[in-house]
Amino acid sequence: MQTLIKQKTITYQDYLKFPNDVKGEIIQGEFTMAVAPNSNHQFIITRLMILLSNSIDKNKSGYLFPAPIDVIFDHETMLEPDIVFVSKEKKEIIQKRGIFGTPDLVVEIISPISQYKDNVIKKEIYEKFGVKEYWLVNPYLKSIEILTLLDNKYQLFSEGFLEDDGNIIVNSKFIPNLETNLTEIFTENF
Repeated sequence: MQTLIKQKTITYQDYLKFPNDVKGEIIQGEFTMAVAPNSNHQFIITRLMILLSNSIDKNKSGYLFPAPIDVIFDHETMLEPDIVFVSKEKKEIIQKRGIFGTPDLVVEIISPISQYKDNVIKKEIYEKFGVKEYWLVNPYLKSIEILTLLDNKYQLFSEGFLEDDGNIIVNSKFIPNLETNLTEIFTENF
């Protein structure tokens, strides 16, 4: 005889009771622990933060946050993107504990273990909740894809590949006058 055990749905309120050193994400009520990123991942985040921060500060357009920061979409969906941007117009969603609502732009740095999660699962969540722009940064391909929301579906807006004479400049639709030269992002490989 087979016994089925129903797993308890984890909510954001449950997560608040976890020890402070436990970090992760809640996707459709299922908690997954965060894995510490490698040095290359962190180097790329730093480079992107500098680039994005310079443009955002120049335009005084909003607020930029690196991981770890909780983005709470609903009581069963909490993600921790690598970089989050919230425009000035949506400042009220920024609270001390995290971002409660939909940010305008998120960036995920793909790793071998996060590839499916970033390209499929998180993409669907960001699309469903209306994140206007989603950047997928692939350190292994040295590429960036920028997806923008059009009629509630992500469309490829800009993409670049550093190798094989590909396009090395990508543009943001959401952040005006932002051009990202991939040679500035993928200058080192650790």
